[in-house]
Amino acid sequence: MYKNKRILFTGASGSGTTTLGKKVASQINVPHFDLDDFFWKKTKIPFTEFRSQAELQELINKALFTQNTWIISGDPSEWGVGIADKLTHIYFLECPTNIRVQRLNEREFKKQGELILEGGQNYENHQSFIEWTKKYDEGGVSGRTRPKQEKWIASLNCQVYQFSTDQSVNTLVENILKTLNA
Repeated sequence: MYKNKRILFTGASGSGTTTLGKKVASQINVPHFDLDDFFWKKTKIPFTEFRSQAELQELINKALFTQNTWIISGDPSEWGVGIADKLTHIYFLECPTNIRVQRLNEREFKKQGELILEGGQNYENHQSFIEWTKKYDEGGVSGRTRPKQEKWIASLNCQVYQFSTDQSVNTLVENILKTLNA
């Protein structure tokens, strides 16, 4: 039923793309990949070193392009690694900035602990990340922004759905599955 579906969950950092991507993948029994795992090198202090374009392409080729069905979470819009033309469904998630910032602070504290607190090794990087993500809706910053994502999504030839993540995860998953079964 879900054969040959290549699904992207995207939106602002903290909007729930990974949570929903994993949950839907589990429900329909397909692999899920978080694009952050491709983009960022594994370092002592997380999210401080990007992979090269060649490394990124190699990882994407091995993980995604050897399969016909998958779910990814994140934003590949500026990567140029061949994902865009393979997508069959995009789920664009919206979430108010204050909720996203709260989620991101909680998530990063769970992952990094005191490293992100004042005086910690990753404090400055985390604060910059939070300030950057607050500007997502308006744009005008490098990287992922709503205007850039919307422009990229409009250029693609696949089914696009927009969901607000102010509903429960289970309700969202149920509604997303309805669109995949349509």
